[in-house]
Amino acid sequence: MGEKLGKIHYQIGYEAEYQRLSVTVVECKDLKNMDTFGKSDPFVEVLFVPGKHVEMKTKVIKNNLNPVFENEVFKTEVSLGEAKKLTVVFRVFDWDHLKKSDKIGEAQVPLWKLNLSSITDDWRVLHEFTG
Repeated sequence: MGEKLGKIHYQIGYEAEYQRLSVTVVECKDLKNMDTFGKSDPFVEVLFVPGKHVEMKTKVIKNNLNPVFENEVFKTEVSLGEAKKLTVVFRVFDWDHLKKSDKIGEAQVPLWKLNLSSITDDWRVLHEFTG
């Protein structure tokens, strides 16, 4: 097993009355520090795969390895049948001002494994980026 990259707390649910998927990034814990001076400045990118890439990301939380994201909810209109074919990918980065942001880790949540009629409130351990 590789080095510890941290973990992410999320909530996922399906809003049947609006035919949309709702994904909330709650917090991260014990993130790997990517900075030489100070601590990482993490943010989370949320992807729905397969599908067209729509950029959805949280605000940057400066100098924090245990960031709490407030009201960071991402929604996409999709039928329940199509939602069950998707995987939500959470990609955690360390924001850098002058260069490309560093990859910290990612977690994947296949929606066919969830009961979308209720809210899933869970944690996932981050692993290295897959692609």
